[in-house]
Amino acid sequence: GGGDLCNNRCQQCGYKRGACGGFGWQTCQCL
Repeated sequence: GGGDLCNNRCQQCGYKRGACGGFGWQTCQCL
């Protein structure tokens, strides 16, 4: 998954881009 909610949770990732999963998109894998 992704989108704005995901990217907000992926601020540690470069360009705040990542792929999220889990309950409430709590997990983030940087792209």
